Amino acid sequence: MKKIISIAFAILLASVAMSAQGSHAFEKGYRGNVSLTGNIGVNKGLINNSVELTMSHGYSFGDGMYVGGGLGLNVSFNDYVGVPVFLDMKYNILDWRLSPYVDCRVGMEVLCDNENELTFMASPGVGFDYRKMSFRIGYKCEAGSYFKLHTISIGTAINF
Repeated sequence: MKKIISIAFAILLASVAMSAQGSHAFEKGYRGNVSLTGNIGVNKGLINNSVELTMSHGYSFGDGMYVGGGLGLNVSFNDYVGVPVFLDMKYNILDWRLSPYVDCRVGMEVLCDNENELTFMASPGVGFDYRKMSFRIGYKCEAGSYFKLHTISIGTAINF
């Protein structure tokens, strides 16, 4: 019992120490990021793994809310390249140095293959910011005229 109380007290002290530092996400004004994400396909019978490099620029309202727009490059191991263009929304929950968040990217992705198809893209996720770094895990769905792709996304970003 003493061990459990000691661990709980240590966690409480650590969280107070982290909260005293504050989060970059709670600064008001322009904010941007560059992220690198690995997408792991979960479609039955279809392997759709890719690497995605994106950048997002927008405005932080100072209360943890960020809204911006983004552009990227999605290179699949199935020989296609996609160019996502999206609205990026993010909400940091706590003003701590280690700040958890929820986010969502919604937009379109142009698949640059033989047909240059335009797809709808949505990617909700959760993660945490630590100083000027973000770590995220999410789900990405792309829907085109003949297919639907589902992937799990794991990524990191540098915030500026």
